[in-house]
Amino acid sequence: MSGIGDGSGAVTKPAHASVPLAAPCPEARDVDAVVLVPKGGFFEGQVALQGRTQVEGAVRGSLRGSGELVLSAEARVEGLVECDVVSCSGTIIGPVAVRIRAYFGDGAHFDGDLDAPRLEIEGDVVWNGIARVGG
Repeated sequence: MSGIGDGSGAVTKPAHASVPLAAPCPEARDVDAVVLVPKGGFFEGQVALQGRTQVEGAVRGSLRGSGELVLSAEARVEGLVECDVVSCSGTIIGPVAVRIRAYFGDGAHFDGDLDAPRLEIEGDVVWNGIARVGG
Protein backbone atom coordinates (compact mmCIF):
# COMPACT_ATOMS: atom_id res chain seq x y z
CA MET A 1 0.00 0.00 0.00
CA SER A 2 1.41 3.36 -0.96
CA GLY A 3 1.20 6.25 1.43
CA ILE A 4 0.79 5.42 5.10
CA GLY A 5 4.14 5.10 6.79
CA ASP A 6 6.16 4.95 3.56
CA GLY A 7 7.28 8.59 3.58
CA SER A 8 5.39 9.56 0.40
CA GLY A 9 2.90 11.68 2.35
CA ALA A 10 -0.12 10.53 0.33
CA VAL A 11 -2.56 7.67 0.19
CA THR A 12 -3.54 6.86 -3.37
CA LYS A 13 -6.39 4.46 -2.65
CA PRO A 14 -8.27 3.37 0.46
CA ALA A 15 -7.00 0.42 2.44
CA HIS A 16 -9.46 -2.15 3.73
CA ALA A 17 -7.96 -3.80 6.79
CA SER A 18 -6.94 -3.32 10.37
CA VAL A 19 -3.52 -1.74 10.48
CA PRO A 20 -0.91 -1.17 13.15
CA LEU A 21 0.28 2.32 13.91
CA ALA A 22 2.14 4.15 11.15
CA ALA A 23 5.73 5.30 11.56
CA PRO A 24 6.32 8.71 13.17
CA CYS A 25 6.13 11.63 10.77
CA PRO A 26 8.77 14.40 10.97
CA GLU A 27 6.07 17.06 10.44
CA ALA A 28 4.13 15.92 13.54
CA ARG A 29 3.46 18.66 16.09
CA ASP A 30 4.78 16.45 18.86
CA VAL A 31 7.85 14.24 18.56
CA ASP A 32 5.86 11.40 20.14
CA ALA A 33 2.92 11.84 17.75
CA VAL A 34 2.17 9.67 14.75
CA VAL A 35 0.42 11.09 11.69
CA LEU A 36 -1.89 8.26 10.73
CA VAL A 37 -3.50 9.93 7.70
CA PRO A 38 -1.78 12.98 6.18
CA LYS A 39 -3.62 16.05 4.89
CA GLY A 40 -5.50 15.09 1.72
CA GLY A 41 -5.16 11.35 2.48
CA PHE A 42 -7.92 8.78 2.99
CA PHE A 43 -8.09 5.56 4.98
CA GLU A 44 -10.94 3.08 5.31
CA GLY A 45 -10.89 0.32 7.90
CA GLN A 46 -10.35 -0.34 11.59
CA VAL A 47 -7.47 1.39 13.38
CA ALA A 48 -5.87 0.33 16.67
CA LEU A 49 -4.55 3.46 18.39
CA GLN A 50 -1.61 3.59 20.76
CA GLY A 51 -0.01 6.73 22.14
CA ARG A 52 -0.54 10.15 20.57
CA THR A 53 -1.98 9.83 17.06
CA GLN A 54 -2.84 12.63 14.62
CA VAL A 55 -5.30 12.53 11.73
CA GLU A 56 -5.05 15.32 9.17
CA GLY A 57 -7.00 13.62 6.36
CA ALA A 58 -10.13 11.45 6.18
CA VAL A 59 -10.91 8.16 7.95
CA ARG A 60 -13.96 5.96 7.45
CA GLY A 61 -14.07 3.28 10.14
CA SER A 62 -13.38 2.92 13.83
CA LEU A 63 -10.44 4.36 15.76
CA ARG A 64 -9.99 2.52 19.07
CA GLY A 65 -7.23 2.22 21.61
CA SER A 66 -5.26 3.96 24.30
CA GLY A 67 -3.69 7.37 24.17
CA GLU A 68 -4.72 10.65 22.56
CA LEU A 69 -6.34 11.12 19.17
CA VAL A 70 -5.72 14.57 17.66
CA LEU A 71 -7.84 15.68 14.69
CA SER A 72 -6.63 18.72 12.77
CA ALA A 73 -9.01 21.30 11.25
CA GLU A 74 -8.87 19.42 7.91
CA ALA A 75 -9.53 15.99 9.47
CA ARG A 76 -12.78 14.08 8.95
CA VAL A 77 -13.67 10.85 10.77
CA GLU A 78 -16.78 8.83 9.95
CA GLY A 79 -17.10 6.06 12.52
CA LEU A 80 -16.63 5.14 16.16
CA VAL A 81 -13.92 6.89 18.17
CA GLU A 82 -12.89 5.22 21.43
CA CYS A 83 -9.69 6.34 23.22
CA ASP A 84 -8.33 8.01 26.35
CA VAL A 85 -8.38 11.60 25.04
CA VAL A 86 -9.75 13.15 21.86
CA SER A 87 -8.75 16.65 20.75
CA CYS A 88 -10.79 17.72 17.74
CA SER A 89 -10.65 20.80 15.53
CA GLY A 90 -12.05 18.90 12.52
CA THR A 91 -15.16 16.80 11.87
CA ILE A 92 -16.39 13.63 13.58
CA ILE A 93 -19.50 11.81 12.38
CA GLY A 94 -20.22 8.98 14.79
CA PRO A 95 -20.14 8.18 18.50
CA VAL A 96 -17.21 9.18 20.70
CA ALA A 97 -16.31 7.45 23.97
CA VAL A 98 -13.28 8.66 25.92
CA ARG A 99 -11.83 7.52 29.22
CA ILE A 100 -10.23 10.83 30.32
CA ARG A 101 -11.23 13.95 28.34
CA ALA A 102 -12.86 15.21 25.15
CA TYR A 103 -11.78 18.58 23.73
CA PHE A 104 -13.49 20.30 20.81
CA GLY A 105 -11.71 23.39 19.49
CA ASP A 106 -12.78 26.31 17.34
CA GLY A 107 -14.26 25.14 14.05
CA ALA A 108 -14.95 21.55 15.14
CA HIS A 109 -18.06 19.75 13.85
CA PHE A 110 -19.39 16.77 15.77
CA ASP A 111 -22.43 14.75 14.74
CA GLY A 112 -22.80 11.99 17.31
CA ASP A 113 -23.17 11.10 20.96
CA LEU A 114 -20.40 11.63 23.50
CA ASP A 115 -19.54 9.61 26.58
CA ALA A 116 -16.74 11.30 28.58
CA PRO A 117 -15.78 11.99 32.19
CA ARG A 118 -14.67 15.50 31.20
CA LEU A 119 -15.59 17.81 28.29
CA GLU A 120 -13.93 21.02 27.11
CA ILE A 121 -15.28 23.22 24.31
CA GLU A 122 -13.43 26.27 23.03
CA GLY A 123 -14.63 28.72 20.37
CA ASP A 124 -17.30 27.99 17.75
CA VAL A 125 -18.20 24.30 17.73
CA VAL A 126 -21.16 22.71 15.92
CA TRP A 127 -22.53 19.63 17.69
CA ASN A 128 -25.60 17.46 17.12
CA GLY A 129 -25.93 14.69 19.68
CA ILE A 130 -26.29 13.68 23.31
CA ALA A 131 -23.58 14.16 25.92
CA ARG A 132 -23.01 11.91 28.92
CA VAL A 133 -20.36 13.79 30.88
CA GLY A 134 -18.97 12.97 34.32
CA GLY A 135 -19.17 10.01 36.67
